[in-house]
Amino acid sequence: MALGRLRILMSSVVVAWSVITTNLASVSVAECEAAIGLLQPCGEFLVGMGSSTPTPDCCAGGKALDKVIAATSPAEKKALCECLKKAALVLQINRDRANQFPKLCQLTAKFTLSPDNDCNKYISHPG
Repeated sequence: MALGRLRILMSSVVVAWSVITTNLASVSVAECEAAIGLLQPCGEFLVGMGSSTPTPDCCAGGKALDKVIAATSPAEKKALCECLKKAALVLQINRDRANQFPKLCQLTAKFTLSPDNDCNKYISHPG
């Protein structure tokens, strides 16, 4: 039953693409979709279901996203942050787990998957 709920939650991203990708000047819809796709194995963890620790596949997706973020310009970092921020809102990400995710998976990106993220900081403070 939990897996069914997770699939419904992850599928809601597809339905909400027009909302998520609005005003993403520096990142294409495909790049936003790819970034969210990397975190698909984290869905159950991030919405607060199942184990209180992310799976190895989840962390592998997080580390892949870390590499994408590291290779982007400040404007692209901001746009990716906005994409993930909107996805977190649509998917109703558990804020506690989102805040734990970078540390638990040993990620270097300095933003969390939170609808409260201040994405403007990536323009003046890249990284």
